[in-house]
Amino acid sequence: MSLAFIDTNVIVRYYTGDPAARGALKPVLSGETIGYINSVVFSEVLFVLLKLLTDMKAYELKKTPREGQGNP
Repeated sequence: MSLAFIDTNVIVRYYTGDPAARGALKPVLSGETIGYINSVVFSEVLFVLLKLLTDMKAYELKKTPREGQGNP
């Protein structure tokens, strides 16, 4: 079985419905290939997700956390 490093843009584009990204991940999703990421890709995807869910940048979230969440 082969290994494939998955970059941030492929993950983000996969979740936005990009057909090329879906095709690129098909071997990983079918189990033919083992996909892996590193901590940098994980954090980049997390920041993109936070931005999409909150419409705020990471530094804005840190400055203005929602009431009842995180540190006071």
